[in-house]
Amino acid sequence: VRDYVKCNIEEITTKNNISISDIKFFVTHPGGMKVIKAYEKSLGLTNGTLKYSRKVLSSHGNMSAPSVLYVLKEFFKSNEFKQKGYGLLSSLGPGFSSELVLFKSL
Repeated sequence: VRDYVKCNIEEITTKNNISISDIKFFVTHPGGMKVIKAYEKSLGLTNGTLKYSRKVLSSHGNMSAPSVLYVLKEFFKSNEFKQKGYGLLSSLGPGFSSELVLFKSL
């Protein structure tokens, strides 16, 4: 994550004429505390940005690929999803495989 996630995200943001700083919501795979901290450090995220990932990790642990769907559920349970802005759903797989979905909340 530390070495690759930022460049993967920059690829999708560049293709959509935005920057990482334009992303308001991060719905990320909570692979473990090391993974969450690597996201925060590599993307320069403030404390609390990955609160839904932390909550799912704390409640359920790392459930592999489906973990991000639990994070998405927590995001939708909040009123935060009703705010306007760009969001990024990010899931991880074996080795380093990364799946990204850029979305815009209207």
